[in-house]
Amino acid sequence: MKKSFLVLSLLISVVAVNAQTVAEIVAKNSTATGYDKLAKATTIIIEGKMSQMGTDMPLVLYLKQPDKIKMTMTYNGMDIVTVYDGEKGYMINPLMGSFEPTEIPAEQLGDIKKNNMFVNELQTLLDENKLQLVGEEDVDGKPAYKIEASGSEKPVYYFIDKENGLLVKKSATVNQMGQEMTVDVFNKEFADIDGVKFPKVATSIVNGSIEAGTMTYDKIELNTPIEDSVFKLQ
Repeated sequence: MKKSFLVLSLLISVVAVNAQTVAEIVAKNSTATGYDKLAKATTIIIEGKMSQMGTDMPLVLYLKQPDKIKMTMTYNGMDIVTVYDGEKGYMINPLMGSFEPTEIPAEQLGDIKKNNMFVNELQTLLDENKLQLVGEEDVDGKPAYKIEASGSEKPVYYFIDKENGLLVKKSATVNQMGQEMTVDVFNKEFADIDGVKFPKVATSIVNGSIEAGTMTYDKIELNTPIEDSVFKLQ
């Protein structure tokens, strides 16, 4: 009985230390990123481009507290617009023959909401007890903490630079047209915008070797006024 109690105590201690370690890493990331300042910001405006297969597509991203989002991407002179007004999502996609706003099904809104940079994703997952530290790995030659997030069909992994506390890589398994693949997103060239760190370059690599695309942010603004009408397509 005493031996069993000792083993149980040790297990509880290990879990407690691990949870505390994850909490410390998330706190370091929050401080390094400047989420305290971002939480006080009212808007974010980003101009940049998405590069895929040698083609650059200009994009503009508008965000307004707490959850309004609008992204416009231009391809061959045609604007692909995605909007979430805080309640419903809409899309205009000329490439699919749609020139009028089409409501996005509620079950697909999650993909749009992932663009909400006001949300501290790691802190939210920590509060939901969905994070655990699973080790360390080098990312671009620098050591990083590897944190696993549960709750979805496949675990998602976050890599936090041990030195500066910034999120330098995110890895997830996705299903595209019935084919399962691993997508790694590498964040680079962080810029300080009014005390908030933004990665100016995010490159997606599929299955460890295939470059799927690169998002480049050329201009980032905080607290520039945006009318609510910007987030209305109809």
